[in-house]
Amino acid sequence: MVAKSALQQKLDVAKWLDSEARGTDRCGEYEYCAYCDPDDEFPCAAAYLAMQEKSKSSAKAAPVRKAPADARKEAAAVKEPAPDFKTCLARSGSDVRYFERIETLLKASGLTRSETKTGIGYSVKRVPLVKIVALKKGFALELALDPSDKKYESIPHETVTAKSSKTPFRFPVTSELAIERAKALIEDVIAAHV
Repeated sequence: MVAKSALQQKLDVAKWLDSEARGTDRCGEYEYCAYCDPDDEFPCAAAYLAMQEKSKSSAKAAPVRKAPADARKEAAAVKEPAPDFKTCLARSGSDVRYFERIETLLKASGLTRSETKTGIGYSVKRVPLVKIVALKKGFALELALDPSDKKYESIPHETVTAKSSKTPFRFPVTSELAIERAKALIEDVIAAHV
């Protein structure tokens, strides 16, 4: 069970990174997804293991050589690794104190935290509720709230346009007032989903 849990976490992180890099949710897009049972406690891990078991039971095939294009992509990825989230945050000129206050608030909320190269996510039962993302200038919260809700009309925000984004409400955190608004938005998203 522990191995399955660790594999699920590893696959979740890889899927998150891939989804962020492509700007769309990649759930259901992998080879092992054909074996997925969404009701399983560890659906990705179970699907991955089922795929491996199926391939073991099939006749052994000759090893597949990678096409030159795939090799070039891998070489490019090795040459230029993407900066991690904290590096992006530092480059953005963001006020670290604002970030630390938001992090403290989110950590105290009891949500599950996961860090990727593109941001820090907070979720409950694998449902993303809040993401902290670095922008060119500063950082923003992306929340699982409806950006068109009249309740948030007076709060400056953007809509995340990724087709399958589960956190479409983007709120830049740039001031003390923004911190106070962020607290209220975080309380709203937790109240709606927990």
